[in-house]
Amino acid sequence: MVASGGTACDTATLLKDQGARSVTLFSTSGLFTAKKVDRVRATTAIDRINDSDIDALFITDTYDYLKTNETLYQAIEKSPVIHVIKTAPYLAAIIKAIHVEVTCDMDENENSISSILRGEHRSQLCDNQAVSKPTMLKKNSPLRTLALG
Repeated sequence: MVASGGTACDTATLLKDQGARSVTLFSTSGLFTAKKVDRVRATTAIDRINDSDIDALFITDTYDYLKTNETLYQAIEKSPVIHVIKTAPYLAAIIKAIHVEVTCDMDENENSISSILRGEHRSQLCDNQAVSKPTMLKKNSPLRTLALG
């Protein structure tokens, strides 16, 4: 979980100082809280991450800022560093697989959570039903300018 982003930013700086070419973080949740001294601006944590050595931060949509804090939602949308991975399709497919009634004429993977996570579930074989979809980098993401080789 990323709270204020301080530890993540400090770690990214340390890694870059040690020679890392890029720093990409993955977190289940991004709370983006502000410290007491920073509470004047709601986007302090996001600004800190944008200005840090972090090249990309991927979070899930488990916390809906559009409903709880529109200022943070807009800051996340504008951030070149923070990318949101949608979880609803995965959760819906998993819930359906768990509750499907198993019969002898079913495909062996019909109620398999593993096959969903691997992208091999029968319901995912059509393009319009794919659960696993790429999270595209934003146009101004620092990862787009990373030199390869």
